[in-house]
Amino acid sequence: MADTPNYKFHRSPRFSANQLADYLSTQTPQQREAVIRSAKFPRKTAVVPYTKGRRTICGFLSSNAGDLAAMDDDIERLETQLRREPEGWQRTELRRNLNAIEQFKETFTKTRAGRHRFTPGPTDLTMMLEGVRINVRLDVSVIEETPERPTYFGGCVLFLASTEAARKNIEDRSKTVAALVHWGMQASNENVEILDRLCLSFDVFGRALTRAPKSVDRLRNNMAIACREAASSWAGVRPPAGYDGPDWA
Repeated sequence: MADTPNYKFHRSPRFSANQLADYLSTQTPQQREAVIRSAKFPRKTAVVPYTKGRRTICGFLSSNAGDLAAMDDDIERLETQLRREPEGWQRTELRRNLNAIEQFKETFTKTRAGRHRFTPGPTDLTMMLEGVRINVRLDVSVIEETPERPTYFGGCVLFLASTEAARKNIEDRSKTVAALVHWGMQASNENVEILDRLCLSFDVFGRALTRAPKSVDRLRNNMAIACREAASSWAGVRPPAGYDGPDWA
């Protein structure tokens, strides 16, 4: 028996940006309930995927070095760990992290992301939408400044999705998350100018940089409808099989 429960429980409705994006991409009531279930009864993960790769990528972006060779030391350390690690899940995860970094290098070059100036993260943005608490986690922030113009701000969320299942509806989800970055930053930063083109979803394996759309009224309305629906369904969604978390009734 595990020393601690494998599940947590959120009594009040709450979504991450990715979960709301997933909800908007569903086609059936069963799929929507599954998204609510995973948000209401989140399963703890023993290993967070791509932790080392994400740290290297975010460190490179926030350094604004521009030269991809700046990641070589981190890559060499991971390769050394890989050579020493016996076969098993840790070795598999090291390979995944190295692959993510290599994919990022190609995506960074293809999308010309180096034109942006990044600042260190992560930063959590929280907003309430139709009774649902939405959390948007920025991996890095984005700044655009010149002597002649005001300073503009934005934020970037990394998508590290490599499998077919993880990449389902990735283009729509990337657009939704970029739009949520824009909306969340506007709600949290009343005294600074947030630009849609600086609010980004960075799809590492898809080699794509998606910006928040300029026309957002319809998308924001769909988000509000989705949250209203999720909030009304939340209390009735039961836990998954094998649930061992706190009392939820």
